[in-house]
Amino acid sequence: MAIVAISQQLGSRGIELGRLAAERLGYRFLSGEEVVAEAARIFGVSQEELLVFDMRTPHFWERLRSESHRYLAYFQATLLKELAGDRIVVVGRTLAHQEPAMGCVMRGRVIAPLPDRIGNYAAQERMDPDAADRQGRGNGREGKSYNQDAASGGCGA
Repeated sequence: MAIVAISQQLGSRGIELGRLAAERLGYRFLSGEEVVAEAARIFGVSQEELLVFDMRTPHFWERLRSESHRYLAYFQATLLKELAGDRIVVVGRTLAHQEPAMGCVMRGRVIAPLPDRIGNYAAQERMDPDAADRQGRGNGREGKSYNQDAASGGCGA
């Protein structure tokens, strides 16, 4: 098996990098949004309910909800089904932390200077740069918290 798993900061253009890598390697490409959409379709839940596992940190009360573990299982089952197909590049905010420990995964993280990320995010979302700055800083703290939680085996892992 050959899997490239890339996590990204908001606005760091990791998806573009992942698509280019997949194209160059002749691998399939899968984004976090595509995993969420497929899991929602297969398991009959809303995409919003599943976004917590690739886009943001579950809040305290969300972690206690019994559905959180069920949604995580849906997300991971869908991801594992795709990974079993071999020769794939996956990119998302936390996808590099979602794969089980195996020797065939190369994990990476795409980062960028904050001003570049804010500019990219503002252009992508068609929003004011100041609003993108506030949202980007909030998502950066949230993503760091989520990644720490995922790495320690918390609800996000």
